Amino acid sequence: MASFNTGVFISYAHIHNRPLPPKEKGWVSQFHATLDALLSMRFGQTARIWRDDKLRGNDIFAGEIVGQFSQTAVLVSILTPRYLTSDWCT
Repeated sequence: MASFNTGVFISYAHIHNRPLPPKEKGWVSQFHATLDALLSMRFGQTARIWRDDKLRGNDIFAGEIVGQFSQTAVLVSILTPRYLTSDWCT
């Protein structure tokens, strides 16, 4: 992954990252943290994982997200009903 700025791009619908207990992280955030730890241990260096964790709803984000595509080695899409009906996700 040396020629890429980002190793993994996580694509998901934000509605599915809502925390069940309000003060905890959503499951996508937990997945991200676990994947980061596992990849970092496996490769012996900090994993480079990108996901949009701050943009919401009608934010203008196309440029920021699309700009990541050519710089990323692996795309992980979290397929859910909402993801599959989202114009942006698909």
